[in-house]
Amino acid sequence: MGYSQIGGHNHCSFPNAQLPELTAYIQKFLIGKGTENTYMMNTDGGFAYDEATWVDWTTPSLR
Repeated sequence: MGYSQIGGHNHCSFPNAQLPELTAYIQKFLIGKGTENTYMMNTDGGFAYDEATWVDWTTPSLR
């Protein structure tokens, strides 16, 4: 899971600053050949992800 929130561009346009992140996801999940770390949480708005706010369960161990 990851997100990238970059401002300073027109609505519905794609900023070049997000191209490496998009490429990593395409390579890893659509093509199946990527090795890049896709756990990214990037924002230029100063927001922080607080897992406890959104996750109120314990993840089970999958075997």
